[in-house]
Amino acid sequence: MHMDASAARAAPGVAAVVTTLELEPLDRAESNIAHLFGGATIEHYHQAIAVVVAETLEQARGAAALIEVRYEKRRASSTLKPLGNACRTSASHKLMWAT
Repeated sequence: MHMDASAARAAPGVAAVVTTLELEPLDRAESNIAHLFGGATIEHYHQAIAVVVAETLEQARGAAALIEVRYEKRRASSTLKPLGNACRTSASHKLMWAT
């Protein structure tokens, strides 16, 4: 993966930009499917790869859109395991996950 956050860092109102390539992968929480800031490895769709801190939400969103990302195309790898009885649901979000 290649990321160029220079335009985001230079955007108006931006205080800081941190990308996944600048940190070692953080541990995965029990409730997370993928590592938060997993380094150069993307494990899940919508996995966080950058955080922008700015004076306003609009400035942060605008700056985040300026981050250029190029991915190396690889064949997907996945495993499915039976959930069995170790399954919980969240009524408020209608979600189901294995424990």
